[in-house]
Amino acid sequence: IPVEAQQATLVNTINTTTFGSSDPAGLGFFPANASIWLADSEVDETPFFTGFNLFELTPSGAVLRPYSTLKFSKEPTGVTFNAVTGTLFIPDDDQKRVFEVNPLNPEIALSSFSTLVFGSTDPSDIAFDPTTGNLFISDGFDSTVFEVTLSGTLVRSFLLPGVIRDAEGIAFDRCSGNLFIVSGPDKKIFEVTTSGEVVTIFDIQPFGVLH
Repeated sequence: IPVEAQQATLVNTINTTTFGSSDPAGLGFFPANASIWLADSEVDETPFFTGFNLFELTPSGAVLRPYSTLKFSKEPTGVTFNAVTGTLFIPDDDQKRVFEVNPLNPEIALSSFSTLVFGSTDPSDIAFDPTTGNLFISDGFDSTVFEVTLSGTLVRSFLLPGVIRDAEGIAFDRCSGNLFIVSGPDKKIFEVTTSGEVVTIFDIQPFGVLH
């Protein structure tokens, strides 16, 4: 049975260009500080680059601290918090790697693993599942989701339905156990099970979301 899209409700808009982020690629919530982390994958390619591509923000969008990942990654496409280890994981779709960093000093990588080992050629975003302790990685090339251990060992993978054309963003909902997938070309957010079945579709096109 086809799932009809619901209209999402806009709660707040944060203009990231005000603090130097021209291409926000990924968001992650950091419970310890009740803050939001934003990774910008291409701000270093713009003429107004100030040296920062990773930002810790308040929920209202005020910058708490700006950081640079350039020592290990010029293309941070996402960020997620690991509630077990207290660290952050950041994917890089140029290097095809996932880096682990300490949120107290995120400019130095603690460890990393290759996504090519399990077939991910375009790791776009990442999410942590506190129930299993594993990571979910969304691949924008073929809309596949990979579940891997913290060291990068493949647990399983599944292809998202054809209605999702580009799995750019991913988040895990600990309440439902489902995943939320953001697709820029579709201007929609898809709630899917961890088997890839679409549960709910939220339309975000009226908010002026651009790919």
